[in-house]
Amino acid sequence: MEEEAEARLADYETKLEAAKARLADAGFEDTVMLVGVWRGGFGVYGGEGYTAVLYRHGLELSPPTLVRELALEGYLEQISLEAVPQLEDADHIFVSVDEDAGETFGELENSALWQGLPAFQAGNVYPVERRSWMTSGILADEGKVEDVLNALLGE
Repeated sequence: MEEEAEARLADYETKLEAAKARLADAGFEDTVMLVGVWRGGFGVYGGEGYTAVLYRHGLELSPPTLVRELALEGYLEQISLEAVPQLEDADHIFVSVDEDAGETFGELENSALWQGLPAFQAGNVYPVERRSWMTSGILADEGKVEDVLNALLGE
């Protein structure tokens, strides 16, 4: 199955390069991030793990300042509600909400701090399907790339 695996990896790389080309052709230079919400907390995802496909290991999108400062070299950094204004330079925010985090997400979503974010005001906050975004691997990453292209380019 080695040949099949190599062919599948090559197919994934081709799809990834095509997605990067579409973003480049569109002149896309905005910052992009993923916020995760779980029962009792939330945080920003960094350059490793589930969001690696967004940054250095994939689409090569630009993270906002808070991600660069806290989480880019790692996986996830929990933040408080008071830190939400520090997301002001995030042009696009993807949000993954755990199944049991409705109350926590409601607190975040209904807060004046969240609603004051330029991304929120511009309609650039996108809920994502938790099962595919909180998973690693080729299939999950292909789904993330598709979600990103749909949200950012309307594809």
